Amino acid sequence: MIYRFIFYFFSFSDSCVFSLNAQELEFAGLDVSPMDLVQYPGMSRFRNFIDNEEELAAATPKMRVVHSRPQVKGRTIFGELVKYGEPWRLGANETTTITFFDDVMIGGREVKKGTYGLMAVVNENEWEFVFHKNVASWGTANHNDEHNVASAMASVSTHPETIEALSMAFEKQDDNSVHLLVAWDNTLARLPIVMQ
Repeated sequence: MIYRFIFYFFSFSDSCVFSLNAQELEFAGLDVSPMDLVQYPGMSRFRNFIDNEEELAAATPKMRVVHSRPQVKGRTIFGELVKYGEPWRLGANETTTITFFDDVMIGGREVKKGTYGLMAVVNENEWEFVFHKNVASWGTANHNDEHNVASAMASVSTHPETIEALSMAFEKQDDNSVHLLVAWDNTLARLPIVMQ
């Protein structure tokens, strides 16, 4: 056990008061769905270690995703745990967030730089990714469509290997576009993002 001790000392002319307050500190156990962060470009996470100006410019962050990583644990994920046709938080626990450091185009619509909640309506052959302003939320329970700023359809394919923990990555397509990859179990979704 870990205890925090708080000492109080008061002096009133010739008398003294001394108080000891011991409080037990409790730390939460390990989260079964740990939080992760992916950033584009990947080297932008290590900018503090770059001293070459050209490399530093190339490592300017463009976007990042923060999400929790639930595990498959032998369950049927898509169609059962994650219901088809219903909004899904794209992870576990708090709302998954995506930050754009510059304006981007998603699904033919401009999305201004900033941080957004990210969820998806999952179907067997395609997903609809939804970007919304209700960042301080817990999944989709209190989602209101009035907070949506953009949505885009994404292709879905079968991944040859089982991905035990939900995983996300950015994959460069060309100098102006990337795909956000979301993989879990044997499913891989690919969302195109165009940088301006």
